[in-house]
Amino acid sequence: MSGGLVSKKTRSEFREWLVGSPLRVIRELFDDRGVALGSVPASQLPGGDRRSLVEEYYASIDWSNPTDVQKILNVYEDIMLDVVDRDPSQLTRFKRLLERDGYEYEGSRIVATGLDADIVASVSSGSLDCDHLDRYVDRINSSIDSDPALAIGSTKELVEAVLKTILDARGTPYDRHEDVPKLLKRVQGALQLIPGDVEETKKGAEIIRRTLGSIGSVVVGVAELRNLYGTGHGHGRNRGGLRTRHARLVVGAGVALCRFLLETQAAREGLEV
Repeated sequence: MSGGLVSKKTRSEFREWLVGSPLRVIRELFDDRGVALGSVPASQLPGGDRRSLVEEYYASIDWSNPTDVQKILNVYEDIMLDVVDRDPSQLTRFKRLLERDGYEYEGSRIVATGLDADIVASVSSGSLDCDHLDRYVDRINSSIDSDPALAIGSTKELVEAVLKTILDARGTPYDRHEDVPKLLKRVQGALQLIPGDVEETKKGAEIIRRTLGSIGSVVVGVAELRNLYGTGHGHGRNRGGLRTRHARLVVGAGVALCRFLLETQAAREGLEV
């Protein structure tokens, strides 16, 4: 995609729509969604006060950062609510532009369809944390009923992304092509979560061992189910045999694991969790 997680073409199209709005309304749209004003050299500002104001808000956004981009998508959602009533043909155009960027407009929400690509962007920028996790989980949950295979595939990708993010953060080397079980073993070592490391004399040592050991079983189960039924590896959507209950189990286990590992990583860094 050109220009980050939202293309320059899409940004420009929404900016042009706002040319017909009062400056006060433009400020309210961005301010209400937590978008700050950025700084743009006067020589780089487009013609017109309204275009320039939008570009100043755009300037505060890191277009490769999912959190920043989500603020803009929230603004676009508000704009499209207005477009629905005023110009149905423009609404169709906005939808097509968003689809090219990997998003769908469902009801009154803009939802990313390229979950895996978004996760990759978060990992590469080092921004995959508990806050981002909630955003991805919402998307995965939205596909459980309609596409269980997609939910399972996305959960596996999320687990893998979390493992790699933690290893990167802790400076632990690994092979990018390693499978999930191997990555998990590295993460357990990096976070001091290897079951055998629990002292014999520690109260509840055996329970702690079993609990930590089950982490491996959860991840392996997610990976194996994904290989059998989930998206990826040449499998199409809605492959026979999978039901909503299966996807809900995999998503619940995978998400719980991801949250535990990210919170442990934060604790190891001395951050409040």
